[in-house]
Amino acid sequence: MTISIKKMAAMLFAIFTAVSVPLHAQFAGGNGSSTDPYQIETHEHLNAVRNYLNNLNVHFIMLNDIDLSAACAPGGDYYNAGEGWIPIGSSTSSAFRGVFNGNGYKINGLFINRSALHQGLFGYTYGSLISNLGIENANITGSTDCGGLVAVNYNPSSIINNCYIVGSVYGTLITGNIGGLVGENDGSIVNCNSNGIVSGGSYTGGLVGQNDGSVEDSYSSANVTGGSSSDAGGLVGYLTGSISNSYCTESVIGGGNTGGMVGRAWGNSTISNSYCTGMVSSNGTNVGGFAGRIFGNSNISNCYSRGNVVRSGGSNTNFGGFCGLNDNSKVINCYSIGSVKTSTGANIEGKGFAGNIVTGDNFLMSGNYYDMTASGQTSATGATGKSTALMMQQATFTGWDFTNIWHIDENADYPTLQQLYFPPAPRNLTAIAGNGAVYLNWNSPLGATPDGYNIYRSGELLNTIPIETIYFTDNDVVNGTTYSYYVSAIYASGESLPSNTVNAVLFNGGTGSFSDPYQITTHEQLNSVRNYLNNLNVHFIMLNDIDLSAACAPGGDYYNFGQGWIPFGSSSSSAFRGSFNGNGHKITGLYINRSALHQGLFGYTYGSLISNLGIENANITGSTDCGGLVAVNYNPSSIINNCYIVGSVYGTLITGNIGGLVGENDGSIVNCNSNGIVSGGSYTGGLVGQNDGSVEDSYSSANVTGGSSSDAGGLVGYLTGSISNSYCTESVIGGGNTGGMVGRAWGNSTISNSYCTGMVSSNGTNVGGFAGRIFGNSNISNCYSRGNVVRSGGSNTNFGGFCGLNDNSKVINCYSIGSVKTSTGANIEGKGFAGNIVTGDNFLMSGNYYDMTASGQTSATGATGRTTDEMTYPYAANTYTGWDFTDIWVEDLSSNMNDGYPYLFWQPDVVITLPEVSTASISEITHNTAVTGGNVTADGGAQVSVRGVVWSTAPNPTVQLNIGMTTNGTGMGAFSSNLSSLNPETTYFVRAYATNSEGTGYGSSLSFTTLSFSGPLEPEGTGTAEDPYQIACLNNLYWLFESETAWDNDFVQTGNIGASKSNLRNKDNGWIPIGNETTPFTGTYDGNGFTIDGLFINQPGAYYYLGLFGNISGATIANLGVINVDITGGYCVGALVGSSSFSNIYNCFSSGNLTGNDWIGSLVGTTYNTTLSNCFSTACIEGVSYVGGLIGVNEGSSTISNSYSKGSVTGISYIGGLVGMNNFSAIESCYSVGSVNGSSETGGLVGFNDNSTVSDSYWDIETSGQASSNGGNARTSAEMTYPYASNTYTGWDFTDTWVEDVILNTNNGYPYLIWQTTGGIPLPQVSTAPVTGITTNSAISGGDVSSDGGNAVTAKGIAWCSASSIFSGISPEFISAYPLSSEAINGSNNNDNQLTPGTIVLYKTNGNRFGKFIITSYGINLELAWITYNSDGSVYSSGEDLVIHASYWADLDIGQETSDYSLADFWWSLQNETIRFLYPENGALFGVYLLAGDNLSLYINEGYTTEGDGTGSFTSGIPGLSEETAYYVRAYAINSAGIAYGTPVKFITASFESSIINLTIFLEGLYDPGSQYMRKAMGGNGPRFPWEVADQISISLAEPYAPYNVIAGSGLINLTIDGNCTAYFPVSVSGDYYLIVNHRNSIESWSSTPVSIGETPVSYNFSDAIGKVYGNNTILKGEKYCLYGADVNQDGCVDTADMTPIDNDSATFTTGYTSTDINGDGVVDTADMTIADNNGSSFTVKVRP
Repeated sequence: MTISIKKMAAMLFAIFTAVSVPLHAQFAGGNGSSTDPYQIETHEHLNAVRNYLNNLNVHFIMLNDIDLSAACAPGGDYYNAGEGWIPIGSSTSSAFRGVFNGNGYKINGLFINRSALHQGLFGYTYGSLISNLGIENANITGSTDCGGLVAVNYNPSSIINNCYIVGSVYGTLITGNIGGLVGENDGSIVNCNSNGIVSGGSYTGGLVGQNDGSVEDSYSSANVTGGSSSDAGGLVGYLTGSISNSYCTESVIGGGNTGGMVGRAWGNSTISNSYCTGMVSSNGTNVGGFAGRIFGNSNISNCYSRGNVVRSGGSNTNFGGFCGLNDNSKVINCYSIGSVKTSTGANIEGKGFAGNIVTGDNFLMSGNYYDMTASGQTSATGATGKSTALMMQQATFTGWDFTNIWHIDENADYPTLQQLYFPPAPRNLTAIAGNGAVYLNWNSPLGATPDGYNIYRSGELLNTIPIETIYFTDNDVVNGTTYSYYVSAIYASGESLPSNTVNAVLFNGGTGSFSDPYQITTHEQLNSVRNYLNNLNVHFIMLNDIDLSAACAPGGDYYNFGQGWIPFGSSSSSAFRGSFNGNGHKITGLYINRSALHQGLFGYTYGSLISNLGIENANITGSTDCGGLVAVNYNPSSIINNCYIVGSVYGTLITGNIGGLVGENDGSIVNCNSNGIVSGGSYTGGLVGQNDGSVEDSYSSANVTGGSSSDAGGLVGYLTGSISNSYCTESVIGGGNTGGMVGRAWGNSTISNSYCTGMVSSNGTNVGGFAGRIFGNSNISNCYSRGNVVRSGGSNTNFGGFCGLNDNSKVINCYSIGSVKTSTGANIEGKGFAGNIVTGDNFLMSGNYYDMTASGQTSATGATGRTTDEMTYPYAANTYTGWDFTDIWVEDLSSNMNDGYPYLFWQPDVVITLPEVSTASISEITHNTAVTGGNVTADGGAQVSVRGVVWSTAPNPTVQLNIGMTTNGTGMGAFSSNLSSLNPETTYFVRAYATNSEGTGYGSSLSFTTLSFSGPLEPEGTGTAEDPYQIACLNNLYWLFESETAWDNDFVQTGNIGASKSNLRNKDNGWIPIGNETTPFTGTYDGNGFTIDGLFINQPGAYYYLGLFGNISGATIANLGVINVDITGGYCVGALVGSSSFSNIYNCFSSGNLTGNDWIGSLVGTTYNTTLSNCFSTACIEGVSYVGGLIGVNEGSSTISNSYSKGSVTGISYIGGLVGMNNFSAIESCYSVGSVNGSSETGGLVGFNDNSTVSDSYWDIETSGQASSNGGNARTSAEMTYPYASNTYTGWDFTDTWVEDVILNTNNGYPYLIWQTTGGIPLPQVSTAPVTGITTNSAISGGDVSSDGGNAVTAKGIAWCSASSIFSGISPEFISAYPLSSEAINGSNNNDNQLTPGTIVLYKTNGNRFGKFIITSYGINLELAWITYNSDGSVYSSGEDLVIHASYWADLDIGQETSDYSLADFWWSLQNETIRFLYPENGALFGVYLLAGDNLSLYINEGYTTEGDGTGSFTSGIPGLSEETAYYVRAYAINSAGIAYGTPVKFITASFESSIINLTIFLEGLYDPGSQYMRKAMGGNGPRFPWEVADQISISLAEPYAPYNVIAGSGLINLTIDGNCTAYFPVSVSGDYYLIVNHRNSIESWSSTPVSIGETPVSYNFSDAIGKVYGNNTILKGEKYCLYGADVNQDGCVDTADMTPIDNDSATFTTGYTSTDINGDGVVDTADMTIADNNGSSFTVKVRP
């Protein structure tokens, strides 16, 4: 292959620009030179450094601090599946060789966790320079060669200068090179330090793991832990290079070759002018306070060690105060002072300096000393022993250079190095934060007297004070702020090093007194509580919730290397003794993971008071004595009151005292609880591990797991104190001494008036449903247990329903009902109450019972057996004999509290609330299935009778409104649910539900989308007529296409299906039809009123039988729309069917575009002996021959009837607007109006007609452009559109088949098929919004287009008018031509009511006059405005106030009520309060011209708006209205099929002088506490009212004085689901009035006080407090006070007169909008009867002044 020069140049340019431009763009500025380095501002810039490896001339500089915490966390750029940051450089061939200047800034949150070598910020450097950089909060784990800054600093020319790290570095292998700053160093490290934790295998050092280069002017404050083979040192693990002027301060733990400064110094290494002070501990060999092993001509001079040396195991004697072994090397002018002992404290004699020596040519130990007093050593090798006093005198150190190297504060301190010496600093600085002040205290320097002190705050000099003062008060501080302090001493020679630095966090306020406690608002202030330990008079209060989650996480203030929060207090000498008031707030995210005792928020309290505090999301792990709130609550005067915890508490040792709230309690615990998980060894309890004090009015809902030795209880593990009025509910699993309430009750302990319900399981001994073991004069009285007891292993028989063993103690008036079985379900016989007993002086078991039925036990020790019937209410006379049912026990009369068993007096009456349930995340999503579930976390106080999930394609599905639901058992807990029969590529909403006696609670609504699926999917059903296959999606259609053997079966479509090009598998050729030339479809297919949208076929040329169905024979296809088709084919082509024979097609339609050759039709290509009826098409079609607007060729005794076509038809020959060729067939009652274009045999209706009939059929000569047709009747557009010419549509059935398009809004005036209005789908679906913002001349409404009907919505909006304006426009001529009937008109209170206000009725009287009336008011009476006309059109009578009372006749000739039947035109029949009819009499005729508001259209209105196109909601203003006028408004939406309308909504404009009252009201029957909304009252066919209207109410105004006359009423007004409504009154009634609320089946309710009504709108909320309704006459449901329901007859009292009609209607499950449907769900049933029963039994009545 040859590439041109030009093309190559282009390729090189593309490569160059693709690489070089982005690299430069990766930094904030600079060009990478030494004078203009690349500028780093972000972690992205930092990460880009890796793109410049092996570049010797690249330079970088940081311009600010950089935080990597989030970027290394899950979801971050450098998370890398949990392995974190990828180091910069990895080997000599891929190393960083440039210059990196941190510029004094730091990198925070570096995280690495990777099982690989060379881990650090830099993995490998080679000849580089890294300077002025800090790393903080680092957490680095690798295998070998790991360092916080650099893993391998290779080559002697590599330099690291002025850098530090704070964090942890871990090596995971036995091999090492693990260092806090650098893993392996060949270069120079100058002025650097490390702080934190360093842990590895061999060659582990606090600063450097292996140092082959130089370290100078550096130090380490890191704790170091090496492996068993070790070489571990406080500064360097393994040294072959040099160390000078450096030091280390912390402990070193290792194996062989372990030293305080260096583990092993090898070869020609040197250490000079350096020291270490940390403890050294090892169980290996060669261990020293300074160096473990010194070998091979190494040289150590002018150094010292001050740390103790501990042999933690073994018997090796190579332990020394300075070095473990000097093997032929030099140690000159050095000293040590530390002890050398075993871990038990025994001296390892003779080891004051060197543990052992090996002499040789290079061996020399000279001028060395050790402190015999401090070390406890009387002899040593390689050094001279001196007393402490002599060690502090210069004269002792003969030959030492005190001029240039050493310094000594004579008789005050040991010698120190001048290079590292500063005058002694102040010691032990403390800071106490007060109210607007910080109090500092410190100790004077050792061995020196300074001239004064400098006080520094936040690094700045704050003040200078004289020498005699060692305290300072900073008053220039702000509460709620954190300050840092240190102090230095001033000498004539200069300033000392700083003291320790302390932080002072000022509280938000307060002085710390009881009346003015310190105020806590932040976690920093909370943490400062620890500064006040052992202070009896300090008090704290929280002002808000505090979240510790982030502070306890990596990088947080209390992370503490993964150990988390440090508890307040650790012992009786370091305890919290003040008071801490949580003030009703909570602390979340408390985290502790520490292998130590006394772990909790508080570690140790002593005589303290902790109250009103919650702890949530806690996760606490310790060894022993652990509790979520307090580990040890010491001393009887300690009190914990009104506190709780939610979370987990774990103890890791076999010993215990592990409690959910408190580990060990000596004080009082009152009104506290715990919830979550508690797990420990011995003495483990849900609330308290060991209780030596008292617990009362408390409970635990924690699951408890104890160890093998156990003493585990649901509330308390081990009890020597008391428990009263307390309970626990969850399971307990343990070993020996395990009980549902208490594991072991010991000594003189007491338990009274308490119970437990959780299961108890153990494989140990002494196990009971309430107590495991009761011992030594303990006393348990008036208690019960309900949980089952399970022996999970072993064969011990000390298992009992109440107690495992009663050992000489008292159990009085207690009962148990749980079973006692093995894990296989076998009874442990005779254990109904006590497993075993040991009698003695204190033994007593009296008045105890157990349930033989529930427990399955026929005998028991210590209790009397009774059946469930005898133990539940009404109790048998011989049960609970002598029990106190006055002050202690309560009879469960209703069985709601305790299933009929007695319960304790303090147990609160059950307030049943909705269950609390959460929805599980959705997983395992396929094209038609998914898995979710839920977790019922609270049952609301009643048994959860059913639970599961519901789903829908709309948000927030319910158990009433969904497309699918599961039932997944009962009760609380988690459950899993499988969702099936889903459609591919569909978004669903799912939520969990749980139902109890109060109702149904729901979890959050989650959404998910099913996967796409291009293959066939077998539908639901079996294919029979009774159980047809259910075609729900395109994949079901694919299955139908591929399943020829099923083509003779029955099918029903269950939803709209998209089949456009983008949906189909074969996007080039499109859909392959069902049925072909050799195998036709012969079954039935019911479209069920749904559509197939966008059907795409591209098979031009010689392809036959194309359509949704290619070829059918003997088949039936019905009720199906094939819309927006895009079909190109050859022969026999139709949108629905290509070719049909011996088949039946009805109620089908098509739209879109078709192109083909011959025998093509917009609906069907060809028919033979086929009946096609009630069909239409608006599709446009183009072909060659035999082309028809509905059917191409209709032949062989086929019949087309009651059908029409509207699309254009184009071809050459045999072209017809309806049919191309009609051959030996018939066409009846059809028409076509589309344009027709052809050359020969072309007709407006039929192109060619041979031996066939065309009857009562028409074509539009204007729209078709055809004046002739081979069959049919020619008509003009005016003759074919409404009002139709008398010679058009002759004989057509306009009752059951066709509809006149009276207002031209459905089919442009042409007739349309009746099924198009009752079940057709071409029109959009639109609803009308409630009317708001009503004024005298305007209002606001709108709508929601929820479906476009398969055709794009081109316009939407609202139309409005007043009923009176339409009424006045109806002429006498129109009435005389209107079809009237002798049928009765329904006025009943249901969804079919035709006589609501605004309805217009046309009539003919018995006097042969025509007229009209409009309903003005409707109720028991019927009120009308009417006009009756003479035959000449003049008015015969009229009026606006005709009132017809119930069961009276009316004479409309003269417009009056009459009792003379002979004059009557109708009878207003009131059969009962809900069933009413208007019956025509004496030959009168009636016709409902329009229902209320149905007159609104785009052609008949007083105004309309246009609000864009498409689906979705919209808002519209309604301007130009008249005051105090009734209007109707409804939304509309237009697509290609016509105009659709929402339900009309009535409203009345305000008066120019109106009083407006905005009200909030909730009705008991409709209110759902779970959603906090009211349900929408249902009618017979869905919600009775549109949009968000729940129901209708009326408001009246009553005078504020007796007799409280009602002076005005609002009439019926809409009450929305959120409880809001607006009432309007004339301003003439201004003043103070009681508000009266009336509702069809609720108790009449009055406002508690009169409300002032006037020109300014006022608001009144009946439901936000109990005192808002007169006489407090409301019922609390959830958070709302609701008006009582079930006053069906509206007599002001709920009694049997109301219950009887409810009972009658519920027996037949009456449906619809009826007053007996109290809860408004559309059916009268037991749920309505329950409300009536409850309110009737409590004598609910109307309360008024």
